[in-house]
Amino acid sequence: MITDEFAELHLHSHTSTLDGYATATQIAEKAKQHNQKAIALTNHGNMVDWYEFYKACKKNDIKPIVGNEVYFTEDRFLKQKGTKHYHMVLLAMNDVGLRNLFRLTTLSHTEGFYNKPRIDWELLEKYNEGLICTSACLASYPARLIAENDYLKAKKVIKKFSKIFGDRFYLEIQPNKHAMQRKVNQAYVNWHKEMGIELIATTDAHYLDKEDFEKHKTFVKIGGFDSKDTYTYNFLTRGEEVRDLLVDLTDVPVMTAKEAVANTVKVANRIEEYDIDTSTKLPHFEIPKQYKNEDEYLKDLCRQGWLKRGVNKFPKTVQKEYVDRLMTEFDVIFTKGFSGYFLIVQDFVNWARSKGIVVGYGRGSAGGSLIAWLTGIVELDPIQYGLLFERFLNPERTELPDIDVDFADRKAVYEYLIEKYGEDRVASVITFGTLGAKGVMRDVGKAMDIHAAEINKVAKLIPDTPGIKLEDALEEVPELQDMKLKHPEWFDLAFEFEGKIRHFSTHASALLIADRPLTDIIPLMLDNKGQLQSMVDMKTAEELGLVKFDLLGLKTLSVIQKTVDQINEEGAA
Repeated sequence: MITDEFAELHLHSHTSTLDGYATATQIAEKAKQHNQKAIALTNHGNMVDWYEFYKACKKNDIKPIVGNEVYFTEDRFLKQKGTKHYHMVLLAMNDVGLRNLFRLTTLSHTEGFYNKPRIDWELLEKYNEGLICTSACLASYPARLIAENDYLKAKKVIKKFSKIFGDRFYLEIQPNKHAMQRKVNQAYVNWHKEMGIELIATTDAHYLDKEDFEKHKTFVKIGGFDSKDTYTYNFLTRGEEVRDLLVDLTDVPVMTAKEAVANTVKVANRIEEYDIDTSTKLPHFEIPKQYKNEDEYLKDLCRQGWLKRGVNKFPKTVQKEYVDRLMTEFDVIFTKGFSGYFLIVQDFVNWARSKGIVVGYGRGSAGGSLIAWLTGIVELDPIQYGLLFERFLNPERTELPDIDVDFADRKAVYEYLIEKYGEDRVASVITFGTLGAKGVMRDVGKAMDIHAAEINKVAKLIPDTPGIKLEDALEEVPELQDMKLKHPEWFDLAFEFEGKIRHFSTHASALLIADRPLTDIIPLMLDNKGQLQSMVDMKTAEELGLVKFDLLGLKTLSVIQKTVDQINEEGAA
């Protein structure tokens, strides 16, 4: 049971881009300092760092409450100017709720996206099992209606949420100086008494310490939001302070505020303990019926490749070297259960060749595999060129192989994989654009109203070395030390913000292919091409047992092929 007096149920990390401030790990560590036994993560419309948060909480002996502050609209398919959306907090109570949260988050991006990823009544009706819902902040549907003095409709909306979620719906009161917050809190307190819907208290935390307010105020300006005093009390704190702030700032009765704080612990106690499945989720490769298993089929493909590559015509002494190498590779691959991986890769590589798509000769350590050569994955004979299999795979390695393949037409191969394994089982991988050394100096300088000439001067002093850190730049360039003495606050904030997530992007080559719908494992979004993309990065995807395949689009392959064809034609003439 959770015994602490307060559990923050509405909180943002830095994946609420340029709004939330701390990392998921920092949040868990701060909660531990406060001796809090449970905490929720509810980023704006995404769940990018949910697993980092889950792990960090477990490490710090804190109950993780995985959530999402989703955007709600009446009809997710209505996409026209003036269509409104509102905030709503959803929290997973158990593994069923977590999967439903993945589905809702995904559908908000794939079906409901219009300015923001949105869900609607229909989706809530369908996927509410295992979820707790709270009314959220001043940007929520009922709060906006109260702001418009439409109490009747606000009450109807609350009743509808309550009908869908039953006792899993809570009215959320928050402490801040907004006159509208007092108005909303008072309405919720009255409806709590009238309708019996329980209250919870949250701070809608966007940063960790009260002292970080001014830093956060500058931080959100980078994203174009002049917060003024909007986030004055949106920090992670203890229950007693939340209670006092509710009373002092919004006139909530002391006993009611105390009850709302205590209810957060009751909500936390409703969250069940559940484990995350991290087993390998290699997609199933359909083998011909005459083979007993994947190992036997891979063996036969190598026999066919042996003849196709002409190894059978090599001198017997040379063939023995190939046989010994092949047996060694089989032993490692079969022992580790990696045959399926090789079968999948050889399948889409050979499919591409059959369609006239130019494929690269081989990239990276995969060139050291004789099996990869015999099955057509690479075009380099590793024995002829003295390439080592151990650089690619060895008995000590536990993770799956990593084979990068170049294609002249990556899109066609991607579409083939979707057709073969299912649209809901294939996705690209998210990456993060972060505040780098040059960019962070420019962004912070602009947010602090530093003169443009001064900003340009500092930015030009920072070397163009890829991935350079501000600390390294200061060591390399003495003039930057002088500028730091002149503008200490600017530089201090830049150091503070360096590495924070600025935007989401897409990995250039990685694809995930799973043995089940991906939304059973992770939430998804759309990439800039409108295709499914994971809402977790590569490292997290692999930790969760998802299998990555690297398909690199290389247009120069077509140019090279055309050049070779032209030379051959001219030679023949």
